[in-house]
Amino acid sequence: MRRIFLTLCILLCATLLHAQYTVHSMTDGVQVKSGSTVSPAKVGTTLRGSDHVVIPAGGKVEVLNNGNKKIYTSTVTGEVSVFDLIMNANKSANNHAKTVADRLNFGKSAASGNATVFKETGMVTRSMAQYDPEALGVEMDAVTLGRYIAAKLVASDTLPDDNFPVAFTHSKNTDCGLEFRLVNSLEHPVYFNIIKVVRGDSIAVDISRLGQPEGSYVLLPQQAVSRQNFPKVAANEEHILIMAPCQYNVDAVIEEVRRSILDVDGHISLPSGLPVYAGEL
Repeated sequence: MRRIFLTLCILLCATLLHAQYTVHSMTDGVQVKSGSTVSPAKVGTTLRGSDHVVIPAGGKVEVLNNGNKKIYTSTVTGEVSVFDLIMNANKSANNHAKTVADRLNFGKSAASGNATVFKETGMVTRSMAQYDPEALGVEMDAVTLGRYIAAKLVASDTLPDDNFPVAFTHSKNTDCGLEFRLVNSLEHPVYFNIIKVVRGDSIAVDISRLGQPEGSYVLLPQQAVSRQNFPKVAANEEHILIMAPCQYNVDAVIEEVRRSILDVDGHISLPSGLPVYAGEL
């Protein structure tokens, strides 16, 4: 077993050292040291695992793995090898979900049970790095979130406001068909989307016409958002806003809600205290 472990470690190190990397972005003053050659880092500069980057105080460099398209960031002052930069970034990623859970528990207790709450998205974007660097590359687990929403739908004919941690006002079939307004007074972004539920002989679930068809809305601190949809809403329609501390894949969540509604036994062991809020408009 020890020999197998050592072999795997050697293969991993060799893979990282010989993988193809490039400089994705950098601040002024960052340099690349390859052998005895030192030159200013430029976007697109090719890097090997054995190369080094030199980061001045207050500097930052982002390295792109051209194989898996992941971006690795370092703000450590001084000289660091590309290999160590990648390894350190991976170690940080392993603890990232816990960091998000601790920071964005939304006032709820930690989830009980063995369900996965957060996971790596596998996709890192420059825009998300600017919006919410602490939640970069992490999303709510669609299976857990979908089962959680399905359990709420099955347990009750309505989903009243779930004591949202931000200001949440809404109306249905008053001045217009649907409208809502959110004001984020927290110190971190919140992510939300809206699904439509139609009750009849069965429960049908889809994206709401006020929802975001891909990904989630992001509401930064000290921002507000409001939306309206003017046609009246049918009596058997519910439009439910789902808020979470990080992004989630709404398509995957909807698919899991549909599946879980048919699987009554799957609702029994759902974790409590999830950092999620859901309420009907």
